Amino acid sequence: MTSILTDETYKCAAAISDDNKSTAQYEKYGSRSTVQGKSTHISIKGQYNQAQKIEDLAIQYFRINGRGITYLDLQSEGLAIGKDQAKDTLNYHCYRVENKTLFTLRPCRPQQYFPKSIEPEVRASKLSKSTAITTTVPSTLQRAIKANSLAEVLSRIPFTPLGIHRIQMKTHVDPNEITDCHNIVNNEPLGNRYVTYMPYNTTGTVVIDLACTENPYRLQEDYDVSILFGAIGQCYERLLRMLSDRHERIVPHFMDWRLMACDIGRDIPITSSAHINLPKYNPIELKEVDRVFRLYTKIIGHEPVYRLEESCTLKTQPYISNAITEVESKGNNPDWLKPATDFIGDLN
Repeated sequence: MTSILTDETYKCAAAISDDNKSTAQYEKYGSRSTVQGKSTHISIKGQYNQAQKIEDLAIQYFRINGRGITYLDLQSEGLAIGKDQAKDTLNYHCYRVENKTLFTLRPCRPQQYFPKSIEPEVRASKLSKSTAITTTVPSTLQRAIKANSLAEVLSRIPFTPLGIHRIQMKTHVDPNEITDCHNIVNNEPLGNRYVTYMPYNTTGTVVIDLACTENPYRLQEDYDVSILFGAIGQCYERLLRMLSDRHERIVPHFMDWRLMACDIGRDIPITSSAHINLPKYNPIELKEVDRVFRLYTKIIGHEPVYRLEESCTLKTQPYISNAITEVESKGNNPDWLKPATDFIGDLN
């Protein structure tokens, strides 16, 4: 009799323990519980808390970065364990739940989700941006026409996409983790670009220099920004590998890196004759207070271009997520290249 009671008591205790674990897991991640007899009140509370957190996160990302959240954001914020769960969670709150808290604008990789509560504001913002792009970006025929003089270069500046290159970032790790730097590789290939890592043992600072002057990253549409963040993510993955940080405990996430400096500019296609004639003005360096502009010809691929760029040193060194938006807004300002355009106008 004593043995039977002991076994039954053990089974009841195990069932209660499993139920408590399932309840705690559900309240944290919002997953569906399989324990029979589980309180429905706890399930609804878990769903509500998770939906509210995701909506608040989406509003914050849109207000700060002007974009929606992705599955990567859920993982970095601890709202999902893995990639699959993060994607399923976003799809659930966008398509399957009755009171939807998210919505999408257009397909992209990774898919961006925007907060439903401020949908009119999001659509108005994206519409105004699309209208601005439509009025400034030329047709395919206009792109094919190359400039033959400085006057034509000047006229094509508003129709040329903004680009960013020579991107210098920094992060901090434990100095004890980089005492032995034989694994740090300089000029690590990144497709047709190169990334250099410069560690400082005393402070634990690691400077990441993404050299892409031959292939600058465009900053015209959301898709271009996603490509840039993807490249920075590759830099992050290589640094993890170099420091043997498989569990991502040493190196901070790349969204927490700081942007130190970069070059932003526009590459205007020119004819071969212009490439021969324009070097008499090449290179030109203009300095205005704390700003430095450069104007010069360059061969990208097999095509000559005339580049107008500014070397930007960000004194505040903002987080990379905010810095790209800041640089993009600066480069799309109509008065951004005014010193350079005024100089070109005087040459004519």
